[in-house]
Amino acid sequence: MRRIIRVILSVLIVVYTITGDKTLAFNDDERTYCLKINYDMVLRVTGKEVEKESTLSMTIDKENNAMVTFEYSNNAYTGYCVGEPLGFDLNKGKGYYTYFTGELFSGKEKVYVDIDAYYINDEMFATFTYYNDKSCERSILCYGCITEDIEKLIDKYNEMFDIETKMNNDSIITSNENMSYDAAQVRSDYTRHFQGYNSTYFGNYVVGQISVIHQNNLQNGNSAEVDVKINTNTGNVNSYLVNNAGVSSATMVYTYQVETTVYGSEADWDIPPGGYEPVNSSTSYTIPLFFYAGELLGIQSVDVTISTTSTSAQRYHNSSANNYGKITWIICKTTGFNSSISDGTYNSNKGFPFNVDFRYNGNVSYNTLTYISSKAKITYKYKYYDSGNIITATISTSYFYKITNITVEP
Repeated sequence: MRRIIRVILSVLIVVYTITGDKTLAFNDDERTYCLKINYDMVLRVTGKEVEKESTLSMTIDKENNAMVTFEYSNNAYTGYCVGEPLGFDLNKGKGYYTYFTGELFSGKEKVYVDIDAYYINDEMFATFTYYNDKSCERSILCYGCITEDIEKLIDKYNEMFDIETKMNNDSIITSNENMSYDAAQVRSDYTRHFQGYNSTYFGNYVVGQISVIHQNNLQNGNSAEVDVKINTNTGNVNSYLVNNAGVSSATMVYTYQVETTVYGSEADWDIPPGGYEPVNSSTSYTIPLFFYAGELLGIQSVDVTISTTSTSAQRYHNSSANNYGKITWIICKTTGFNSSISDGTYNSNKGFPFNVDFRYNGNVSYNTLTYISSKAKITYKYKYYDSGNIITATISTSYFYKITNITVEP
């Protein structure tokens, strides 16, 4: 807040005020938009009436990240959101479509937000989606107005999306030629076992699953491969948007981003360099996908080739400064991953695979039970219609977890 006050007092600042809908303040480093809720548009898009006053303020820095204040029913939530901008040259200057995500706080209360903002000069329109840990429901609001320039910006983004979609239509190719048989009755504790799965929900709709496969036992100084698979469900996301959120025009739901983290509970767990896939910065890679096909067939595998806009794979230290006991992947596809390949359940040969070797560098003298935690978050995007405009919005899951265990032996 102090920073915003300093900005307002700065002699370098220029302020534009547009009748009641938005205010933009900017200098060389940042700009501030103050938007009122668009009651009519919320009613048109979601079929729901908003009876309470609400505003959305965003101070966007030169990196296109934002300090956000969301006021609703006399409660103010504030926090920092990370932006992923796409810039477009228009007649009146540079316009942006930016997806912001983050956490906002009001005292001890916290909400998670997805914000899809179109802005150019002094104008902004935003679709604002928020949720909390207490509910599987999502609330969708609209702020600002779609002016002539915002409409041109929306059209520019849609043109780019259509072109890139045609160029990158086959984002994932699955091959069943390398199917392997691993029947449950012939496995030992030092081979792969299915460790279970967990689901995440929008309302009563399953919109994602995480499943984990690894061996049950490990000896001192050896490694265990942990295979994590993330499944999406774009069909259920669309059903939730239409039936629960009221966005009757929702269409073209696609998976935009998948984030997965795997980490060991003990300081002695270590991920060696190159002991994981996919690797950092790879935009096309082939990787084995392991899945549990039931008691008779056990664990099966297929090779999948995945293309992305960006891939991040980062190791982190755990409680030991000598070991890297945690890894986080973020894979992103601007125009969406192929849902026919990633949509499925834990026991299907569909999904996004992430594989990592965990080495135990300790020296236990008796059988020791350790834990491996795997978590994921799926970010979906979709299109909706309003007054002839095709608008892009985002809806994401909470983090969902699967905790498994490995017994380390002397």
